[in-house]
Amino acid sequence: MSKALREAKRLYIKRNTLSNKAALDDAKNLFDETRKKECQKFILTKTNNLNASQCTKFWKEFNRMFSKKRDNKVEPFKKADGDLITDPTDIEEILFDSFFAGKHLLEKGTDFDTKFYEDVNRIYMECLECNESDPQASKYTTNDEDDMLNCEITKGELQHFFKNYQTAGKSFDNVEFHPIMLKKLGETACECILALLNSCLKTGHWVWDIADVIFLKKDGKTDYSKAGSYRPISITSYIGKVFEQIIASRLEEHFKKKGLSDEYQEGFTKKRNTVRYLNRLDNDVRSHLQKKYTVICLFIDFEKAFDSVWKKGLMKKLSDFGVSGSLWKLINSFLFNRKVRLIFNNYTGFIRACREFGLPQGSALSPILFKFYLHDLAQDLSLNPDIGVYKFADDGTLRVRGETTHQCLLNLQMTCDVIYKWSITWRMIINCDPGKTELIGFGTAENDAKLLPMSFHLGSNKILFVEKTKVLGLIMDRKLTYIDHAKDINRKILGRWATICKYTNRNWGFRQHVIVRLIEVLIYSRIHYAGTVWINNRSIKEVESAWYRTIKAALGAVFNVRLTTAEMILGVLPLTISNKVNSVKHLLKLNIFPDIEDPLKKLINAQTQLGSYSPLTGKIKDVFQFLSWKSSIHPEHFTKEDQNIINNHDLEKFSSLSIKGCSYSKSVMKHYSEQLWQSSINSQYQLEGYTEAPTVSTTKLKFPPKTSRQLETLFLSLFYPNNIMNEFLHRFNSSKFDSPLCECGRGEQNSLHLLIFCHDIQL
Repeated sequence: MSKALREAKRLYIKRNTLSNKAALDDAKNLFDETRKKECQKFILTKTNNLNASQCTKFWKEFNRMFSKKRDNKVEPFKKADGDLITDPTDIEEILFDSFFAGKHLLEKGTDFDTKFYEDVNRIYMECLECNESDPQASKYTTNDEDDMLNCEITKGELQHFFKNYQTAGKSFDNVEFHPIMLKKLGETACECILALLNSCLKTGHWVWDIADVIFLKKDGKTDYSKAGSYRPISITSYIGKVFEQIIASRLEEHFKKKGLSDEYQEGFTKKRNTVRYLNRLDNDVRSHLQKKYTVICLFIDFEKAFDSVWKKGLMKKLSDFGVSGSLWKLINSFLFNRKVRLIFNNYTGFIRACREFGLPQGSALSPILFKFYLHDLAQDLSLNPDIGVYKFADDGTLRVRGETTHQCLLNLQMTCDVIYKWSITWRMIINCDPGKTELIGFGTAENDAKLLPMSFHLGSNKILFVEKTKVLGLIMDRKLTYIDHAKDINRKILGRWATICKYTNRNWGFRQHVIVRLIEVLIYSRIHYAGTVWINNRSIKEVESAWYRTIKAALGAVFNVRLTTAEMILGVLPLTISNKVNSVKHLLKLNIFPDIEDPLKKLINAQTQLGSYSPLTGKIKDVFQFLSWKSSIHPEHFTKEDQNIINNHDLEKFSSLSIKGCSYSKSVMKHYSEQLWQSSINSQYQLEGYTEAPTVSTTKLKFPPKTSRQLETLFLSLFYPNNIMNEFLHRFNSSKFDSPLCECGRGEQNSLHLLIFCHDIQL
């Protein structure tokens, strides 16, 4: 009896186990399907209409969501003798000294100008005393009746910044306030905040003076045992950050009104970016090489630039720029009354007062303050026609030319002397380590590279001549071929695609429209960063292999498929077409957003006046080709003068084209891109003897919502010959597939037959 009971119990448990396992499997499948659906929804939502910088940000978000979580723990630091520092209080001391006490300035700044330092400290105390005692009577106070710097903040001004404050990806601040709350505040709350801000502005007292500082590991570092491998991020009140944005906006308008904007600064400036900087530099170097000059570029890197800003020197400069009264006091309070609390590895340090140097990282006000701290860097040099000045935030390049190599080296020595004098005057350290501050000789007037020395001296430091260097993410070589950059791009896009392929292949994973969107956002954007500068007939070949592998995998092809065919099926523009369109848009923006002191526009005007071929001539002709096409579609956008310039292809008058004529919409550029693509395909098919070519479109194929990835790839394979459903089977395995004819007997088993003529296939 007991044996029968045991057997019955065993069968009962077995049935329940099988039942529970089936339920568990069903739950797992449901979870996986839901997760995939939400992941794809996240990708499509986040990647809608992103620009280049936003694409880079999305790649980081994609890695955080889909890849292994990166640990941001501060690792033990190493002493000089190799021993490890593990005590959190010791690590805190090192971090504070490195980022908030200007320790590197004390250790390396032995050549600083002491007399100038004392003079500026004295002037600063005079400014402080005048503004503290009676700001309206201060000799540094502006007498403008419409003093936009010190006037009260209006309700509309505050609501504008609340409305436009970016909240995506933000966390709570150090008082448990989330920025989304700024958009939900009621009338009474807005009035209270407005009164608080105006009170701070009137008294010149910054009340959000405590910041929690966390540390993030810098990308690309192999060793995190030094403080310099981390980036400090200040977490402070979001209301204070809005106030910072208001002040920064007022300062920008004030400097623009006074004619103090730095025309050579591309960073922290609206409508300017890294691509403009690189485009100016590349075309400037090429134009002087074309004129048979010796051309040398000095690439400058300041060590811990933001952390090295001399606060009293900055306040003196702001006073010289006309900033005075209560706003001067407020900025002074913002800088000198700041306190920090370092947080890392679940350790919270005590509150410390910041020292004499450094701007808070992550502040909306710091970029504009830093920009004008560097305002007079190489200001006198920019007046010399033999010297070109390029700035982007703390990155700087000085281009030196000479009719002979000897003259160029003399100009370089003068440039180094001026830069070194500025650095010791304003207490900034130029990092002359290998890979930081470097020199490149692009060519000599005598066509003899041996005339260039192996190194040069900047003050007491030696800087090296190198074959290539990285400038704002672009690897620039001395021959301007950009082959090394193309190889680097090839490696990076394969890495990105490998990450994507962890979550999809031809049989499962992301749907077709999601994969194509990822290609456009993560692969396309990486290739086309500064593509107007580096993409040429030689360099693009280094990228084509990785591009082909990506497109083939996205299509789900098993065998080799023609690249142009795959691009047409997926609706993805060829690289050369998209780069040409990007170049056109880049140049059109010079007229759409006119800037009187635009050095890139001046460079274009100077080159188009030459009357002969220049590096930009071909690109300007591409712009005129677009404008000719657009004038046939939208003639109402052009004035009579515009039409005359376009019809005559008058390159010299490119800058005279109207804003409306140069403007474009997303749909217009889509139409133009397809027109260029279609023209290219027509030419290719005509050369191959075809009477007609397929119609191309960037509009993606749409599949029913529940279509699986496997079914999508099978359907797409019908549009190209070398696939597992077509006559290739006969050539691939003739013993199994003895004939290329379809089983229906009405023709060869190709795509056209399967889609239209075969009655045995149920689609």
